[in-house]
Amino acid sequence: YGDSVQGMAYLGGGSPLLLIADATNNKVWSIPFGSGSSPAPVPSTWCGDLGSPATMDGNCASGSGFNGPSGISASDDGSKVYVGESGGHSVRVVDVGTMALTTLAGSGSPGSADGTPLSASFNGPMDVGVTRDGLRVIVCDTGNNKLRSIDVSTGDVTTVAGSGGGSAVDGPGLSADFFAPTGIAMSRDGSRAFVAEYDRIRVVDLTTFDVSTLAGGGAAIGSITDGGAGSATFNEPKRLAVSGTDAILYVAEAGFYACGIRAIQLKLSREDSNYVKLVAGGFGTCNSGSDG
Repeated sequence: YGDSVQGMAYLGGGSPLLLIADATNNKVWSIPFGSGSSPAPVPSTWCGDLGSPATMDGNCASGSGFNGPSGISASDDGSKVYVGESGGHSVRVVDVGTMALTTLAGSGSPGSADGTPLSASFNGPMDVGVTRDGLRVIVCDTGNNKLRSIDVSTGDVTTVAGSGGGSAVDGPGLSADFFAPTGIAMSRDGSRAFVAEYDRIRVVDLTTFDVSTLAGGGAAIGSITDGGAGSATFNEPKRLAVSGTDAILYVAEAGFYACGIRAIQLKLSREDSNYVKLVAGGFGTCNSGSDG
């Protein structure tokens, strides 16, 4: 799957799995988690047996399909896996008990309409995150520069943050603005969502949906630096993950000027020079890389 990997999620249970959203091959792969490295675990198709771009509901192993699966997130209880489908402009859901793949929301055509499941529309959603109570899926609606919320019990869609203007503006939910949000992660305590966009990381209060800048945006693209929240810069952060204690937010960065993993030390002062720090990879053009 190589460069087509767009998102990953951990699915717990008796036989935990690492799930991989493969946008090029239009499927979700699974790798046994914690199986050691010798011999290397073998990936297998977990859902989306068609392999060709098609937003098709059905059983994961027979007659189901995705169209550009990009973001993926599992509910904390392991019963549901949600997939943001950037090519199909929809959000899909897998019932882990039955392995049935269905469309949770999205008409399949690009748009920004709120409403009932199949009348609502998205524009290239790149990532999804499940709230800790499992009641809502928050969608990075990348092409619309918005955050959308899906009620998992009804599939109804509402816009909760972002005016759609395409700039980085902090403020109350619908007055705030995003610039191509591509990644989302929920805090472990369930109170906040962290959002990656073009040159910065935002944080959203999940009660009020107020939006603020956590770090980045301190300088022009091309001068990528670590440091305090206001001086650190990012270049196309793509995906986010939160440590188990809410102490560190990990940022996967894959822009022209940076290709690595940065750590935001959430327990430090935002002015601390170690608040944003490179922990893997480096600054410079992405390549195939190597272990080390």
